[in-house]
Amino acid sequence: MPTDATPDENEPPFSEADERHLCLACLAPNELSRHFCANCGAPMTVWAATGPFEHIFAEGYAYRRAVEQPRKLTVVLGIWLLFGANVPASLVGIVMSWNERATNLPMIALCIFMLATSSVILWRTTQNYRAWRRKGPAEGGEATETLTKCCLTPFSRDPLFPPPKA
Repeated sequence: MPTDATPDENEPPFSEADERHLCLACLAPNELSRHFCANCGAPMTVWAATGPFEHIFAEGYAYRRAVEQPRKLTVVLGIWLLFGANVPASLVGIVMSWNERATNLPMIALCIFMLATSSVILWRTTQNYRAWRRKGPAEGGEATETLTKCCLTPFSRDPLFPPPKA
């Protein structure tokens, strides 16, 4: 008969109710039924990108990540190719609609909105990339912090995998 000090050998160390999915982007625990991370919005399952609305959410996450954390010049150039064309198109739309202001006010408002949105996205992407390049991963930039948070923190709490000794 087991005592209170020894665990029952037939009982699992945790119950199924305690199970959680870990987000690969931010390592936040999530419910098993979630398709997107509750913390950062990253898609967590294959189904997250197959439904029509879920595909929009997954694509939005990819764009947000590209704007907020551009790590490669190709990502910055891709954002410039996607949103850079909206700037001259918006300017042309404003100029062409300006002569008939009374009838084309919605078109002018739409073009101004597209111009402002595209300009902000291009500015933020370029500034975030330049800031990341200035810090750099070798100087303790955000990339090093993310790598440490992602790869070393879980092992430091695990008794089977102690942290490497310096």
